[in-house]
Amino acid sequence: MSAAGRGRPETSVWYFVGAVFIFAVPNLVFRDIELWARIGVIALGFAVMAAGFVQLRREITAKGDRDSDAGDD
Repeated sequence: MSAAGRGRPETSVWYFVGAVFIFAVPNLVFRDIELWARIGVIALGFAVMAAGFVQLRREITAKGDRDSDAGDD
């Protein structure tokens, strides 16, 4: 399938992938990380996840607008 047939790429997925790496990698690599750093990493992961939800909402809204415009013909 061509890129034109798929529509716009979904970027919200990459926010969620990034959030997973932010949550997992520091805890796996730095096992003796201090509590304040661990809390900061978790807060950063939640912030990236929240940005992903905002982007997902934009994509769903844009997709709904395109579908309703296509039905108006």
